[in-house]
Amino acid sequence: MPRRRVIASKSGKTHDITDAPHCGSGGAGSVYDVGGGLVVKVLKHADANQLRALLHLHDQLEPHGVVMPVDLAVDAATREVVGYFMPFASGETLDEGLPDDLTKEQRLLVALAVAKALRAVHAVESPKLVYWDFKDANTKVDCTFNPPKVRLIDVDSACVFGIRDKTSGALVDVIGRFTTGGYKPFEYLKEPATPPGHPADLFALGVVLHQVLYGHTPYDRVGAATGDLEEAVRELRFQKYIPNGRPPTYAFDYGTDVDELFRKAFLGKPTERPTAAQWVTKFENLLGVDPPVVHPVEAKRVIRRPPNLTRLWRFTRRAAAVLAVVSIGAVAWHNRHLFASLPPPPAPPRTASETTPADPQPQTFSEWLFDAKRKNNR
Repeated sequence: MPRRRVIASKSGKTHDITDAPHCGSGGAGSVYDVGGGLVVKVLKHADANQLRALLHLHDQLEPHGVVMPVDLAVDAATREVVGYFMPFASGETLDEGLPDDLTKEQRLLVALAVAKALRAVHAVESPKLVYWDFKDANTKVDCTFNPPKVRLIDVDSACVFGIRDKTSGALVDVIGRFTTGGYKPFEYLKEPATPPGHPADLFALGVVLHQVLYGHTPYDRVGAATGDLEEAVRELRFQKYIPNGRPPTYAFDYGTDVDELFRKAFLGKPTERPTAAQWVTKFENLLGVDPPVVHPVEAKRVIRRPPNLTRLWRFTRRAAAVLAVVSIGAVAWHNRHLFASLPPPPAPPRTASETTPADPQPQTFSEWLFDAKRKNNR
């Protein structure tokens, strides 16, 4: 059996993944553990432009709970980009279910982390990102942390708009995969050719948050618990989402505001679906997260003057400074011209041995200065 080797693009290190631990497989590809806290995802259809764009966004999205590529994986035989390296994300995916003993607060914390991660994705402006295949299987939750640690994975399914092609230099769009039923909004069921956009992510976000808060999708209790999930979404549209008639499986009540957000997410117009930022605000309010407190400055340190008085005070200070500079300059000019017109000072007095009775007495400095001023005023 031939060995399968991939090369890390930046470091140049070769990894033999033939016998590497297999972390999982999906419709997009397979993931292998290469050690050092890293895994490599080998894609069935890798787009080098898309992966390079995501690689540049690592520092922007990784701190917000999105598992981003840290390096490109190049096939050692063909020298083509076949995937990417990323940090290993601990925990279980949401489709495997959250522990039943999670408290209401813990579920709100998980939901808050999910909404924050998608908010960060939608905040990227260049290039624009649409997660596109946002679902429970792409949401990992590690409940060994307190609060639970949440990570979004499989970002290679994202749509990336306005990236520079490395070969031609032209701006191109890369449309990711959207294959999971139950997370597609109604407009894509009616018109599959509808261009990808943030409203698609927001519908899927509502489904994922419903699973986090209540333990099941919003249409598991409307007669479509089995079968095609896309058909269940159609049923949801006709039967309407009525949270007030919750069955006993709704363990917690999060209030009518949350019910209304879910109603808009599932039944509202695409442009009216709650954004990830709106979900974040609601969950922070429920958790009692206060906004940053700005401490007022002590009154004695603040001197408030009327606007006119303030302007007069500034003018007075500037005028005083200018007058002081002019006065100093005038005095210096006067002294310089005065002493320049004076005769030289008298010679120092001679000693007794040098002085004869016939010699006149030496003039003092005060006498000399008086005579000089008198002559200058004539």
